[in-house]
Amino acid sequence: MFLFAGDTRLHFDLHCSGNPSLAARISSYGYEQRRTYASNAESVRDVSMQSSEDAPLVVLFLGAGASVFEGLPTGNQLRDKALARQLELTRVDSGNFQDAARSFFRKLRGSSRLRAGEYDAGEDVFVSNLTLERILLEEQSQENQANCHTVRSFARDHALVAAALREARGSGKFSGDPLVNLLEMRRRLVLVTVNFDRTLEIKAGESIKPYVDENEFSDLPNYLRSYRDNGGPVPLIKLHGDIDNPKSIVANIEETAGGLSAARLGALEGLVDVMKEQAVRPWWFVGYSMRDLDLDAQWQSTGFADTMVEHWVAPFADQSVAKFIRNYRQPRWDRKSFGYRLDNRLVSLTARDFFELLWKQTKDRW
Repeated sequence: MFLFAGDTRLHFDLHCSGNPSLAARISSYGYEQRRTYASNAESVRDVSMQSSEDAPLVVLFLGAGASVFEGLPTGNQLRDKALARQLELTRVDSGNFQDAARSFFRKLRGSSRLRAGEYDAGEDVFVSNLTLERILLEEQSQENQANCHTVRSFARDHALVAAALREARGSGKFSGDPLVNLLEMRRRLVLVTVNFDRTLEIKAGESIKPYVDENEFSDLPNYLRSYRDNGGPVPLIKLHGDIDNPKSIVANIEETAGGLSAARLGALEGLVDVMKEQAVRPWWFVGYSMRDLDLDAQWQSTGFADTMVEHWVAPFADQSVAKFIRNYRQPRWDRKSFGYRLDNRLVSLTARDFFELLWKQTKDRW
């Protein structure tokens, strides 16, 4: 039996979770996207079969989609809320985002707040690339501080979620959580994130070793090699800072457009260098959109693109992920004659289902 639904708003956690779940959609952008649980399971099985000699470390790069199931807003939801506040609108969502973003562009142009690249690229490019960071720049300028309204608002929401998570952990409710189970193995995985929440630290406790500030980043390559050989708390590299330390949060377009700070860049490059010592270099983007300006140079570099075995985990391909692959990966794949397409590297699962599948397939192998 096939069930067709039209004129619906897709809710990933509701419609794309479990097996069976939503099998395909025809998007508003005019192309079909299919989801096949069997092929998703095969992709995860590939990494679970890699030995500790071939792939002693496996990187999970966590975007907002990896935290949303804990009740925290995604980056786009924060962006839309901040945009609504800038324009004094009741709400911004997918239905009016395009118009709101264009209004924001014109507001910046009228007040001479457009940056040179934005002015030259024009309104359409500005709208398609508008991020939370760009809107935070205006808030920070208006308030003359990095800890601006949206950051403070997120901190309040985060405090409520964090309190509930601590209570849940104290009562043992995470004993069956697949990501917590993976982290409690204390080996193989390396976590990198642009999220600045603390849900992982709360849920996994001493099984996590966070790297947040400039001093900590300098020690990362040494720890990675020790961890690779001996195990230990799973390194969590927080490239954009931590909500409990607002000064560490990298959410300013002036900084992100210019690239990561020297310490953060050194940490990321140190991880890449350690990964290059392996025979196989698995790198999984989980719920990540590839839109952070400060990471563009890293993702587009030949040294990264030609050595890492990349996969993207999301129920459906984000527009920006599809664009990134079309511009920066597909030409390389075509030249290498591997025959890869987006569907070969997209694992169309929710973050929760991915962690569940990864745990089931690795617990007796890793």
